Amino acid sequence: MAARIAGPDRRAKALPAGCPKEIRELAGQPAESVDRLMRRLRPEALAHAGAAFRQAAGPFEQAMGTLLTARAKSEFGALSAEDYLGLVVASLSTSDWRVVALTLHLCAAATPAQGPACASLNPGRWAELDPENALAWTLVAARARAAQDDTAAEAAMGRAAQARTSRTLWGEVMRVAQSPALNGLPAAEWQVLVMALIGTAGQAQLSSVEGAASACSTDAIGAGARQAECGSIAKLLIEQAESLLDLRIGIGIARRAGWDAERLDALEADYTALSEALVQDFDLSFDHYARRDEAQACQQYMKLDAVMARVARGDEVVQARRALERLRAASSSAR
Repeated sequence: MAARIAGPDRRAKALPAGCPKEIRELAGQPAESVDRLMRRLRPEALAHAGAAFRQAAGPFEQAMGTLLTARAKSEFGALSAEDYLGLVVASLSTSDWRVVALTLHLCAAATPAQGPACASLNPGRWAELDPENALAWTLVAARARAAQDDTAAEAAMGRAAQARTSRTLWGEVMRVAQSPALNGLPAAEWQVLVMALIGTAGQAQLSSVEGAASACSTDAIGAGARQAECGSIAKLLIEQAESLLDLRIGIGIARRAGWDAERLDALEADYTALSEALVQDFDLSFDHYARRDEAQACQQYMKLDAVMARVARGDEVVQARRALERLRAASSSAR
């Protein structure tokens, strides 16, 4: 590289400091080659990250290590019955609510063949370890209602309405990408890992809020106390939302709980603006590495790395709001 800089190749001079070798090697490759490379990198990236997390001290990082190691064994990240059983065993022996919630959400996607491994774990364990979390109790209520246990469902909804938080795993999963345990992970592998974590966080997020949506469905709300309880849950979801999905579900529950139209319209407008800003500001595509020279590939790496670092901070709503502020500032400057 030093020889190239000293010579007439001006392209080498433009390379940003810290541009990794594996990114420079993507320069000039067609989109199909970039896609194939990233797919080849995925198992290796997950395996390396999984091994690092399994050596970490915290139970949640260790559980994430178990999950990532399991996902590395399958092209599509599918878990085996043994993988589920390992996570369930860890969940039953920890007091960390995040490990229990993660396993519950993963078990929600288990196939009939994998389901028996999850049988010994239920939402009550999450609620026991995280009793101030409304989403833990709404999942208990949704399961009880599905089992036609109205008494248990009503008791759980009462606890949900009195809760003080609506914590999900979106931020918890994404923030592990910033763990010191990952120091030394190659740059391209880190980017592939962040993309994989988005998928895991999204799965956990959907399972979390689906419990609230089910417990506060149109049929479930009815009138009277359940309407008031669901209004309280909606308020928590909207005010404490870490992801746009939290906000979307919260607004839907608020609508069913009878909030006034003007307030709902303002929330809908805010949600739409944040969603559009996120789409414009958070381009996570690897495709832009394709058919570029080294300088352009490195510049794209720096841009993508900065975006992924914002994603890895975990609070999607905060990041979307900052993106909206940047877009509005840029629009004002252009006038």
